[in-house]
Amino acid sequence: MIWRVLFGAALWLHGLVHLIGFAAALGLGRFEGVPATPAFPAGLTAGDPALAVLGVGWALAAMGFLASAIGVAAGASWWPRAAAAAAAVSLLLCLAWWSNTAAGALIDTVILVGLTVRAVALKPTAAS
Repeated sequence: MIWRVLFGAALWLHGLVHLIGFAAALGLGRFEGVPATPAFPAGLTAGDPALAVLGVGWALAAMGFLASAIGVAAGASWWPRAAAAAAAVSLLLCLAWWSNTAAGALIDTVILVGLTVRAVALKPTAAS
């Protein structure tokens, strides 16, 4: 039970942090150390439609992590798929903003590896 609370809280917190990327990319505020534009693809400027799409990506990752946290807390069966999708989207966005999001990329990688290990450990064997 305690692992669900701790893991759910970690997913929730990670999801909330993604809202900073959303707000920065859409120019909704200035955040210390968080640039509005990514390093890759180069040349994006404020107001660029591609930057808005990336901002929506941050929001989708946030919603995925927040939903996953709720799923973990509720003991739902779908939360690993939601967490994996959110982590994959987040990891791609972290690569675009790499100089500021390396820690987030590490967290996403740990989530994806943990979910893979969980899936392998829970997979029924041929003998079962």
